[in-house]
Amino acid sequence: MAYTFTVARMSIIGYIVGTLVYRLYFSPLSKIPGSKLAAATLWYEFYYDVILGGQYTFKIKELHQKHGSNHVHWGHGMLSFNVRTDSSVGPIIRISPYEVHIDDPEYYHTLYSHRCPRDKCDYHVKPFNLPKSSFGTESARVHRLRRVNRSYRYLEASDWHPHWGQTLKDASKLSVITKQVAWTLPIPKCFPQSWAKALNPGLALFFDLTQRTHRRILEVLKEREQERGVSGPGRRKTLIDQLLDSKLPQEEKSMERLAAEIRSAIGAGTETTSNSMTYHLLANPQKLQRLRDELLKLGPGREANLCELEQLPYLVRSA
Repeated sequence: MAYTFTVARMSIIGYIVGTLVYRLYFSPLSKIPGSKLAAATLWYEFYYDVILGGQYTFKIKELHQKHGSNHVHWGHGMLSFNVRTDSSVGPIIRISPYEVHIDDPEYYHTLYSHRCPRDKCDYHVKPFNLPKSSFGTESARVHRLRRVNRSYRYLEASDWHPHWGQTLKDASKLSVITKQVAWTLPIPKCFPQSWAKALNPGLALFFDLTQRTHRRILEVLKEREQERGVSGPGRRKTLIDQLLDSKLPQEEKSMERLAAEIRSAIGAGTETTSNSMTYHLLANPQKLQRLRDELLKLGPGREANLCELEQLPYLVRSA
């Protein structure tokens, strides 16, 4: 038994040492300048994002000033880049065992080019737990197949739940943790939903959203069946209709796939836009004050519903 434990311990140590040596000296990214600690382990990013609370973005800026190179040529397989700049702050650094960060706006169109599509890194999409949605699709080929090109204002709803505001804030904070431990995401599904509702009403909204999307898909399928052979103007088309009417293969129109796309669309229309709006308001104090004055008309300390907020002209124009 002691021999078995010794072999297991030595195997683990050998694996860790071998992994570190590979990442630092033999990885395709080993020639990229940057922090050796960041190159060796994801715990470096974990410390700044989880322990210090989402600070890795700002640490990356410091790393650019300390380690950044003004010229790097790198190539591996079908992916390569050649960046040269006269900036005093080097735009190219390695920020993890698997990632390079390029702080150069001119390189954007080279990186995100339709001529050279790139797959998404699972490390960045798994925390959202939406593998069946176009947003959570890793393969560029499959994403091109799934992507939606038109908008029908699907997110308008007068019954926006008041708990969603705090829920989305909590989800944003948790994202830096789930990014590091994405394997824990399926665990809550193993417990009764009544437990989630008792412990955290906001968390229960995610379970309710899944159920609501499934019910809505069934409703749309029923409505489409009833409309067959009926002439005249029909109901307003939804995202579900667009996916069902598309040329996607049948396996891309499953219940799970449609539900994931709906949840992805809801997330894309809330957290992302609110973050952008918050930044621009904070960068323009006069506009921020004007918006605050308008919101105070609803009553200080009061949480307004969506219908009331839509009646505020300056808020609507800002959004």
